[in-house]
Amino acid sequence: MRRDAGPDDEPQKARVRKTPLVLLALLVLLVLLSPLWLRRLDYFRVRRVEVVGARYVPPSVLLDQLALDSTVTIWENLRPLEDRLKHHPQVRDASISRRLPGTLVVRIVENLPVALVATTAGLRPVDRDGRLLPIEPSRTPLDLPIIARKDSTVLRMLDGVRMSSPALFARISEVQWDERGGLRVFLSGVNVRAAAGCTSERFAEIVPVEQDLVRRGHRAVELDLRYRDQIVARIE
Repeated sequence: MRRDAGPDDEPQKARVRKTPLVLLALLVLLVLLSPLWLRRLDYFRVRRVEVVGARYVPPSVLLDQLALDSTVTIWENLRPLEDRLKHHPQVRDASISRRLPGTLVVRIVENLPVALVATTAGLRPVDRDGRLLPIEPSRTPLDLPIIARKDSTVLRMLDGVRMSSPALFARISEVQWDERGGLRVFLSGVNVRAAAGCTSERFAEIVPVEQDLVRRGHRAVELDLRYRDQIVARIE
């Protein structure tokens, strides 16, 4: 027998509609509060830190920079820890991820040295921005070009060559300035003269020139890049 809906049915329908909303609110509340109580569990305390991307900076130095104590869990806010790492002069960028139950994975991008600059304390490594890096050359072998002073254009040129032509970068031993403000770049096998604003792309153009001279049975002792759209070679 069919029964017409009456006034008593309305509260039941309202309860049915409200139930999913209540469950959703409880779920949101659980998500928001879970990091708070997870931080209190000993099971998630940091017991291991893995460092990825470190080449010159020792992992122990990065651990000191993090300054983690025995109460820290992997559910801590990681942004302040990343900021601590970025304050180190050898760290260009840093990110941290979690691995259950108690490991933090630190990934860094280093400020790599591109030259050794003469200072009152001797030769010191600098990055592409001219920042002095706390790397001790007597303890860490550095096969880098020597420059007399920090010059942003030269350092960026060297960094560009390092990234695009590692073999060519490895040949550069020294960069000097001539009496007219131009550059004299000393490589194994050949010296290069260039304008003060020489780019890494322009500098790399010496490679096909050298190769062409070898095919012809010649060897250049000096290559001059100061002339637009051409390279003047002085051969033996």
